Amino acid sequence: MKKMNFRKVFLSITVLALMSLFNIARAQQQLKTTENVYHPKPMESMALAKKTISRILNDKCVSISDTIVSREKIKYKKAVVSDERIELDMKSETKTIYFTKLFGDEEIFLKMWYYLYYEEKTGEKDRDSYYDKIVGTNNILFTNSKAGFGITMPSPASYPPCNKQLADALFTIQKKLNAQHYSSELDAFKQIAKTYCALKTKPSISEEERKFIVQANFLNQQKDYEKAIEMYKKVIGIDQTAYPAAYYNLALLFAQVSNYDAAIFYMQEYLLLEPEAQDARAAQDKIYEWETLMGK
Repeated sequence: MKKMNFRKVFLSITVLALMSLFNIARAQQQLKTTENVYHPKPMESMALAKKTISRILNDKCVSISDTIVSREKIKYKKAVVSDERIELDMKSETKTIYFTKLFGDEEIFLKMWYYLYYEEKTGEKDRDSYYDKIVGTNNILFTNSKAGFGITMPSPASYPPCNKQLADALFTIQKKLNAQHYSSELDAFKQIAKTYCALKTKPSISEEERKFIVQANFLNQQKDYEKAIEMYKKVIGIDQTAYPAAYYNLALLFAQVSNYDAAIFYMQEYLLLEPEAQDARAAQDKIYEWETLMGK
């Protein structure tokens, strides 16, 4: 019979005991998470928006990550902001972020998380941390975070202002770009609509389009508005005029997510295709309502 190695046995027991104590300590500590969303507001001018972006990025109170390559922070010496882009002066190259490629149809917003750790039995606060990110930017992540700074942020009003200000500035630029884009797209669509209205026999819906329409309607019923928007975009991507109601429904869906620029644009396209529709009056009235909400 082999002799027992008491040293190994003692070490094993000690490790197990420490692990047990650690797990008990972890079990006694609770985490409370608070999530908040900030919807940005347009600034007074484009000049102020660009000046704000330059100040925040050069102060480096917000981190930038390239989400295509990795989520590692981009290290840069200086940020230069112009009408069309942001240029980050890096050690061996210049990274260019074009505003036209930064934004999509969905309006950007800021999402914030606050984490508070406390003891389960006593309720005593232990430590806290904060993280935020601008949502809706393509392939670029703007974030801010801080940890272990002593229960200093009990409410959203206490959160660091950097990314809020950056969101406002970027939102201002996004609104201008969207207005230019929608105006150009609407002009191009007028000829398509004119050709469609002149047709005696209208195009029919394909089976693939029908599938996307059914899926979009189902997703809308599930209140998954973003995915429903994707499905309806696929419908008009196959044929721009086979299902004019897709534009009407897209308008309503964008209004559900408070993107009134896009809602107005798609409703205008619907009215170009169906100027004599029974709901044309109601469609135009919706545009007036959304213009009022945009003004607010």
